[in-house]
Amino acid sequence: MIRTLLNAVVGSMATGVLLVITLLAVTALQHSWEQRRKPLIAAAGEEAAAIAAIAALGDDAPPPPRSGRLERLHPDEQITLLLALAPSLGGESLLAIRTVATDLGLIERAQRHLRSHNWARRLAAARFLTGMGLSCDALVASLFRDPHPALRVQAAIWASSCFGPAPIDRVVALLLDPDGYCRFAAKDTLVRIGVPAIPALGRLLEATDEATVTAGLEVATAMGDSAFVDHAVRIARSGTAYQRALAASILGGCGGHATASVLRELLHDPEAAVRQAAVTAIAEQGDWPAAANVADLMDDRVWAVRREAGLALLKLGAPGVILLREASAGAGEAASIATQVMELRTLHAAGSAP
Repeated sequence: MIRTLLNAVVGSMATGVLLVITLLAVTALQHSWEQRRKPLIAAAGEEAAAIAAIAALGDDAPPPPRSGRLERLHPDEQITLLLALAPSLGGESLLAIRTVATDLGLIERAQRHLRSHNWARRLAAARFLTGMGLSCDALVASLFRDPHPALRVQAAIWASSCFGPAPIDRVVALLLDPDGYCRFAAKDTLVRIGVPAIPALGRLLEATDEATVTAGLEVATAMGDSAFVDHAVRIARSGTAYQRALAASILGGCGGHATASVLRELLHDPEAAVRQAAVTAIAEQGDWPAAANVADLMDDRVWAVRREAGLALLKLGAPGVILLREASAGAGEAASIATQVMELRTLHAAGSAP
């Protein structure tokens, strides 16, 4: 029995040693292969860069050199090389690289992989086509309905970077996606798209569904366009607490008597987050006539509101500083906040002195 156990142990050790030797041999072969491929990959990269540079010179440029090094690379190596080069290109240079990718069959290959049952393969294909700057077509639009969230995120990224009309309505629909990454990507894309996305966002703000309105407000706040002012005024008076705070942020980026009066109303909102947002917005507008209203909030029951009121007065210039000095001579919460803010002002002045 002991001999049997010893034989089993020796056999296991021999198998383990053989496995280690095999792994070391495979690693050595892979390293050797990579070392032999490096000069070819580097030369192919130089060739692709030369093609892009010559294309940027215009129609009078000589034909780009083609040594065949790109063609000798594996498709995965070609994709890696072109994707590394593409972010620094634009216009005719990117078009030339896209032509190279087409000639190598990489565009057709990626479009074929978009229909793969393997989500990782679909994602790699979508990222390559995004990098090549292809326009959003029906095939790309199908990615917005892909069952895997990574593909829906990539579809949103594609929409912000592709050449041609962006599928704005499909990106807007992603704002309500159950996956948080998809929602974030959709918001970022709409902000990048900018003005063309405003009508679609306006329709969101007119919806009756709370989640839809909130999603639209979050994007509108990041965009800060005056086209959302009328929506923000209405929502500031009728929305939820979070929506009212977002509406205040939108109004803070837009001047005017109408917005200033709404923000002063929000200073008396029952929710602390809304009062804080209103104070911040008034300071952003530079509405110094509202300084006295802001100063009243240095006695607010919530510390965050008191702090924001003191800092807002500092931003409102001379009228705010006068009120801070007056409050610091008193007692209570307002005096405490005013004193802290004035000390902060002194420290800032000392730090910026020559």
